Amino acid sequence: MLQTPRTIELVADRIEQAYQRRRPQSLSHIGDTRVWTMAAQALLEAHRQTPWLPLDPELFVAAQTLRTRAGDPWSDLAPRPAMVRYRRRILYIVQSLRRELRTEVRRVEGLVRRGRSTESILGTSHRWLSPLGAFIAAYKLDRLDLMEGLRPGARDQHDACPLYRIACRTFLPTSAYPVIELLPGLSLTPRIGPPWPELCLN
Repeated sequence: MLQTPRTIELVADRIEQAYQRRRPQSLSHIGDTRVWTMAAQALLEAHRQTPWLPLDPELFVAAQTLRTRAGDPWSDLAPRPAMVRYRRRILYIVQSLRRELRTEVRRVEGLVRRGRSTESILGTSHRWLSPLGAFIAAYKLDRLDLMEGLRPGARDQHDACPLYRIACRTFLPTSAYPVIELLPGLSLTPRIGPPWPELCLN
């Protein structure tokens, strides 16, 4: 994505809002507001160089280790260490999601091998099987007839955490993923509150 002035401004505004929600005490400590533009340019450049790295200002802020109680964005969002933390957090989340999906799919495959019908497994709600896990299992079991009915739930799961797209590359070709991606890695909708808190902030 090009770093046009308008794009930088929009991303900078979302970074500022996300940071101030996380550190409301920082309002009296910011001083030079160019920090938001600096952080936005760094995030846009990182996304340009690595398209799978999400252009998600709220997740970018959530991934940071804030050093002081009051908050110092010049320290917390300094480009090089902030991008290292962001990349590491994204990889951690993706690996966690991939393990989750792999466990679900293997369990479905095991039940099918033991004689359970695919319809009875994928057509029933289970606490241990997510909609996206069921969608992947249908694809791997060559049950394309079941995939369309599972698509809405899989889309909802993606909307809750778009990083599932990256995690699914091990299991699905890009053309089979349940959500079409218009711009690689781009979250178009601002998030209110911390995204995926258990994965991002622990």
